[in-house]
Order: sequence, then structure tokens, then C-alpha cells
Amino acid sequence: LTLSLKTIFDYPVLSALAGHIRKCQQDNQQAVFPDVVSVERTINQPLSYAQQRFWFVEKFAPDTAVYNIPFAFKITSNLTLTVLRQAINDLVRRHEVLRTRIQERNSNTPFQVVSAYDPEEFVVENYAALNDAEFNRKVQDYVAQEVKKPIALTEEKLWRVKLLKHSDD
Repeated sequence: LTLSLKTIFDYPVLSALAGHIRKCQQDNQQAVFPDVVSVERTINQPLSYAQQRFWFVEKFAPDTAVYNIPFAFKITSNLTLTVLRQAINDLVRRHEVLRTRIQERNSNTPFQVVSAYDPEEFVVENYAALNDAEFNRKVQDYVAQEVKKPIALTEEKLWRVKLLKHSDD
């Protein structure tokens, strides 16, 4: 089964699209989702307009966190850490932008450097010993610190992940 863009718009609700895919599979049509194919990087790629803005702000105001977009998820059901790691690693493997840094040539010509895929290990901190109020305060403090932490465009990934656990589930 190959999904056209029209099909995706015909079923804008994910559950309806899943139902459509199941029906096609029951009709003996195989689901075929084309792989995302990496393009070989033989020359330095120019920056996108958004990356140029990142680079300009970094040059104009170094060590700023103005482009940070913090967000946190509260997961209230059981979480399988290995599944979460695999999901994040699948995203990183499929999306080069998550492995991209910005380098410079001649101190003024920026270009993209896409690192090879390397499975991510993210930090897990366990706060099961804290009560709800203490844990919520810890999360708020962590987010407040993280939003102020700049990302070195030439040295780091453009994103960070950390899991703050409040229970062993």
C-alpha cells in the first residue's frame, strides 16, 4: 500500500488513517512506506534560512538561548525506557537535522555538518524519593535552568533530552 498525499488529507485524523491502512491490509494490499534515503554529502551544504538565522544570532549575541524552545512532557502511564530510547533513536536516524551542526569556513561562511548516526544515550535522573510537590519544583527548576543554557552551534546537537523519573514505573 502506497499512501498518496491525497489519502493523508482524506483521513486527517490519525485513527481514521490507521483504520484505512488496516482495511487495505485486510484486502491483501501490503503497506509499503518508502524509506527515507540519505543523500551522500560530498560537498559542504549551505545553511537553510532558519539555520542562517541561528548562525547570525550566535555571531551577534554569543552564548544566548534566544532560540531555545523548551518543552516537557508529563507521562502518567507506565514507560518502557528501552522503547523510548528506540523511538528517539529512530527519529535521530531518520532526520539528519537532528545530527546537524554548523561550522564556518574563513570565519564568515557557514555550512552544515551532518554527523553519522550514532545511537543516543540520554540521561535519566530518578526522583522517586521526592513527594509530588518536591518533584514538581525540581522539574520547574530544571526547565528554568535549561531554557537559559545556550547551545554551541559548532560543537553540539541542536537539541537535548533528559528524563526526570518520579516513580519506577
